[in-house]
Amino acid sequence: MLMKMISASKKLIVGHNCLLDLMYLITQCFEQLPEDYNEFKTLTHRIFPNIIDTKFIGGSEKFREMFPSTVLNQLYQQLTKPPFEKVEVEFDNLYNTYDLLQPKEHEAGYDSFLTGYC
Repeated sequence: MLMKMISASKKLIVGHNCLLDLMYLITQCFEQLPEDYNEFKTLTHRIFPNIIDTKFIGGSEKFREMFPSTVLNQLYQQLTKPPFEKVEVEFDNLYNTYDLLQPKEHEAGYDSFLTGYC
């Protein structure tokens, strides 16, 4: 039900290397995946019309030279240096367990934060 509400809202979906995540969500919450790639793309864009994959964008031809690595933490590190402006992020006291000086890669909350930052 929640995924169908997110789909209906047409809100932006942001992920990092999220193809398999999207495939899983579609299969579990909507319908079986088609065997044809073009049909899969059509289905995915019908369900989630606004998707950004930070790994895909960072590795695209336009940005490939700017981002030598699209590993999430390394992509984040590049985005905090010129020519980009570092965005200061403050956590509410209830959520201050993530400190950018002490990375916790592969923890869902930390990776979600980095993905959103990127």
